[in-house]
Amino acid sequence: MRLGSRIIGLKSITHNYMNFYQQKLLNAILYFVKAREPQKTTVTAIDLFLFQFDFGHFQRTGIPAIGLHYAAFDYGPFPVDFRNAIHNHGLPEDFTESLNITETLIADSERPRIDFRTTSHPDLDVFSPCELDILEEIAGAYRTMTAKQMVDIVTAEGTPWKKTVETKGMGSEIDYLTCLEVGSVISPEVAADSLNEFFAVLHNFQIGAFVK
Repeated sequence: MRLGSRIIGLKSITHNYMNFYQQKLLNAILYFVKAREPQKTTVTAIDLFLFQFDFGHFQRTGIPAIGLHYAAFDYGPFPVDFRNAIHNHGLPEDFTESLNITETLIADSERPRIDFRTTSHPDLDVFSPCELDILEEIAGAYRTMTAKQMVDIVTAEGTPWKKTVETKGMGSEIDYLTCLEVGSVISPEVAADSLNEFFAVLHNFQIGAFVK
């Protein structure tokens, strides 16, 4: 039973300017939410979509698409900085102009339901051809799935989430390298070097989706 809802207010942390990875984050969300319309898309579904996008791109190229950090929680991979930004009203201002984010209190639930709807179209120019292929694949596979069905897929045996829970425990960060399998197009050694260089650049130039 719903107890009431409110629109989450978001304040600017970028002074009306988004860096490249913030643009990719926003437009990836817009792409996925738009693909699932007219139904609402929950924040849990977006968590899982972003995880598949980042890890899918890393599996093919050795670098994440956006570079979010994910922890293993009971309902799947959890993009920590993204979720913190939502709850602390710290998403870039452009998100307010492009997304309608509502929070609904649910009886007998510890967490409110957070839903996303689009108010604009995604800018696909920020994505590479490889990224667009992955976006299309994920959106096509998950277009009509519930968040619960998505959770069942990304927490199945052999997934990065499952490997992390079994080796490091619930709440631990999911290592991108766990998505590489025997026969992957990129070797673990090359992928590890690429990943380290990628995050070093984001940190040194302060250009990540969530600057620390």
